[in-house]
Amino acid sequence: GIFGHTTYTNNLWQLAPEIVYTIDYNKNIACYIKAGPNFLLVKSKFENSSMQLALESTGWQSHQVETGAIEKGTISVGIQSSAGVEYKLSKKIHCVFEFISVINQFEYRTDETIENNIDGVNHLADINPREQKITDVTKTNFSQFGFNIGIKYLL
Repeated sequence: GIFGHTTYTNNLWQLAPEIVYTIDYNKNIACYIKAGPNFLLVKSKFENSSMQLALESTGWQSHQVETGAIEKGTISVGIQSSAGVEYKLSKKIHCVFEFISVINQFEYRTDETIENNIDGVNHLADINPREQKITDVTKTNFSQFGFNIGIKYLL
């Protein structure tokens, strides 16, 4: 009895100071490894719009329901590391190829309802409290692996 769509978006900030160890292989090639902490802060937004059926005194009635919520937490600390090769095309331009990994899990702490419309009528005031602590805490994995390929310009 539920027909509609759901949107779930994440806004995240990461800060990853790293220590770098470089080995000059020859005049034009350098290999390096980097590692350090990864600080992660996430705010997730959940939006749902659906047609729902409800059993009322007059029988089954359909209602257009739109809901929205924001989940937040505190800063999570993980690790970021990478290994790469840097090729010197000229004195100021280098080509970079690296493998990067980020290991971090985020724990949502609060859930705030920001939208509750039924058939176009705002029922947000009916929800009390609108912000609540998440008691069944589970960690969301924001770990990733990938490759960076780019050009590095030195001033």
